[in-house]
Amino acid sequence: MSQRDLLNPPEKTNEQIISEAVGELKGFGSAEVQRFQKDSDPRQTSPESLIKPFKKLAFPNEGPRELTFFGVTHGETESITELRTDLRENVLSQQDPEKIAFMIEGRHSDTPYDREQALKDMEGVSSIDEAIEKFGESGVALWCVADYARRDPPITVEISSPEASEADIANSLKSEFGADDIAAYLTLRQWTTELGTRRSGDYSVLEFAKQAFHFSEVSGVDWIRDKKTESEIRELMKDSEKFQEYGKLVGQQFLDGLNVKLGLSITLEQLRDRKADDALMKEINTPSGAVGGVGARWNTERDKFLVKEIGNAMIRGKRPYVIFGASHAVHCEPALQKLAELAK
Repeated sequence: MSQRDLLNPPEKTNEQIISEAVGELKGFGSAEVQRFQKDSDPRQTSPESLIKPFKKLAFPNEGPRELTFFGVTHGETESITELRTDLRENVLSQQDPEKIAFMIEGRHSDTPYDREQALKDMEGVSSIDEAIEKFGESGVALWCVADYARRDPPITVEISSPEASEADIANSLKSEFGADDIAAYLTLRQWTTELGTRRSGDYSVLEFAKQAFHFSEVSGVDWIRDKKTESEIRELMKDSEKFQEYGKLVGQQFLDGLNVKLGLSITLEQLRDRKADDALMKEINTPSGAVGGVGARWNTERDKFLVKEIGNAMIRGKRPYVIFGASHAVHCEPALQKLAELAK
């Protein structure tokens, strides 16, 4: 390289900037993320030293933003209140809403989540408070999308849920972890986010059987010994009693494998009758060993996908407003600083 080239290096392409941003991710198990999680956990930290239950990142810090990442503590009232205030006062009042690209966490589906699906989800929802009650912090973005759609003339606000395919993540981790580690992690993750918030008896045998099938397919675990083909299952569905019995068989076989893996003795009846604070929930909320390692790697892969999607939206001229967990904000912060170069 000549002296002139050193003094005037070629400009980076957008793709190079995004690649460098992804390279800034240190891993969800990094010291920074672990410290943040500890300092925001009331079980490990005294109330007077707890950090705020949210982390807001804005680029640039003043004037119309090109990028906002609002990291919330899921279901925490103070986080959601701050989110509503920030969106109203620092974003919607300063820029064209059609420039916004909302990105919300955890809206998995067979097809990519988009504005059309968001508007369907918001049918019959009459207030932002109702949207928050139904969808948590994501309800703030969903309400905004639906509210602008009702204007005359309607205003189109983009929304997506940039979640990497579970199958793709699992495949990328299989060189590091066993199928049983991945299956156990996926199950515990589902339970800790779902079972603890649902009423006793709300969790059907067939619902768990469906999840067990999904976790088996994604992880490759062989805990379900009596798997049937799709056509055999459709035939079984014609007889509700036989279908229910098959669901129990599938669910218990999966649980048998999980119990061996984790050293537990959970039954389907316990799952249906549990309460958020009972011994069973405390037991399944404390995975350890390799399962915990899967979680850190899994979230790292999610954040790699998220950073790429944020960068791609910025290339399209959008101003992303990302609503994910606060730990994701801590992990992504150096990558977002790199993505801010896309706005220059």
